[in-house]
Amino acid sequence: MRRCVLICGILLATLLFLHGGVALVGDPAPEDALERFFAAEGEQQVLAAIDAIVASGATVEEVASRLREGRSYAAELPRGWQVYELVSSDGVTRPFHLFVPEDYDPAERVPLLFDLHGAVMGPGFTVAELAPRRALWETAASAAGFLVIMPHGDEQAPWWSELGRGNLLAELALAKRLYNVDEDRVFLSGFSDGGSGAFWMALHDPTPWAGFISLYGNPTVAAYGDYRCYPRNLLNRPIRAANGAYDAIYPASELRLIYDQMLLLGVGLEWSVYGTGHDLSFFADEEAQSEAFIERVVRRPLFERVIWETDDSAVGRCDWVRIDRVADVGNNAPFDNVNLWYPSGSGDFGAAIGAQGGEEGFRVAGVVPGTVAHLAGIRSGDLIVSIDGRTVRSSFDLQAVMATTQPGQLLSIEIRRDGAPLTLSGTVPGLDPIYTQRDLVGTIDVAVDGNRIDVAVRNVAAYTLFLSSEMFELERPLVVTTNGAVTFDGVVETDLRFMLERAAVDNDRSTVYEAGLQILVPPM
Repeated sequence: MRRCVLICGILLATLLFLHGGVALVGDPAPEDALERFFAAEGEQQVLAAIDAIVASGATVEEVASRLREGRSYAAELPRGWQVYELVSSDGVTRPFHLFVPEDYDPAERVPLLFDLHGAVMGPGFTVAELAPRRALWETAASAAGFLVIMPHGDEQAPWWSELGRGNLLAELALAKRLYNVDEDRVFLSGFSDGGSGAFWMALHDPTPWAGFISLYGNPTVAAYGDYRCYPRNLLNRPIRAANGAYDAIYPASELRLIYDQMLLLGVGLEWSVYGTGHDLSFFADEEAQSEAFIERVVRRPLFERVIWETDDSAVGRCDWVRIDRVADVGNNAPFDNVNLWYPSGSGDFGAAIGAQGGEEGFRVAGVVPGTVAHLAGIRSGDLIVSIDGRTVRSSFDLQAVMATTQPGQLLSIEIRRDGAPLTLSGTVPGLDPIYTQRDLVGTIDVAVDGNRIDVAVRNVAAYTLFLSSEMFELERPLVVTTNGAVTFDGVVETDLRFMLERAAVDNDRSTVYEAGLQILVPPM
């Protein structure tokens, strides 16, 4: 077992990406300083290296070019499965598995897939216990040529926690240091709790990921995490999801309403339903769909439209936009609140069919508590004739009627009880919000047109734009409007120190930012 001591609590300062054989033209002093920056392993080393580079006379253009160029990766690194250990910020050592195909070529950028296991709210698996799970993706990874990381989570570090997030980012950082990972094709996938964890990350930190694959997970689980959930954030990345029709934990029938709402919101979601229970037997049919998703999806970290919501600046960033301070300064764009909803009770009618009633209807064998039938006062032995004027003679008829109802709708139910006709009324369960949200939520919507950036905000007092020469002509004036008013108009000054600090944090060749521009939202 390889022991890689990665302290997640200082991850953003210590796990910068390494480049080998990089040289700046001219004076060797900048070259030496940059090499120290590449090799730095702790916060103090990083800061000292940045100071040396700034003092060396190296230009922003020279350093930016080298950062984007990347490094030469060693050819002799291990192939196959390796196990590393991670020292998390809580002091606990947790392993993770890393797979590298035998034909890995260090000269080529390769995709990376994270595979999160289920049952994360337990004491945790041993390496031996989780090792059989390797078979799930190994064949596909070998054939398609992508890396796989299989982390270990537990009840102290679930996927939907800040500790869990830190562990995943630390593992990603190590993979990027060792292997030529394509930063624009890094995917987060998982089964059961792992699939729910993929939704949590999509809601709170999509920046390092190209897309998310949730296999038999449930987006409502994200509500148990360290931060509140705002579904608008799902607009920033595509999602592949699958669920089981006979899944007793997360049945597809219950998730359909949630996924329909996501689609209406505009989320790039594709969803499949398989006729299995809560197990991995469906994967033989799903594998080709997930592989196609991995092959097709490529991240665009400098996308011209970013939408983000949060009530906590700790998860205030998406790509090149960051909410720095959530506060109501009286200058707010008219955003609607967005949530996802589920029925407050069972969406089924709730009457078990005892015997078909021919032309008359059907006989009730039992009633499920809390359902429409129960609340309407239907009893065992009643003969149901019609619902809202529609004759029901079978379970198929009953399902067809319920499929056309809306939450909160009042139903007129014609029955016969002891041979006498009776009209009852029942209400289709209403909807409750899935996520508990704060009244004060910061919302930002950023759109780019050339060197013009139009920003709409609500409850945001300050935000920062990370600016790249690959997205903007930084030598020309940049215009930023906030809620219709010009809040910046001029040439942005590039900043070598800022660029290096961001490079140390982001560990990403595709996101090199030569400047940062903080905007204070003017009060009304």
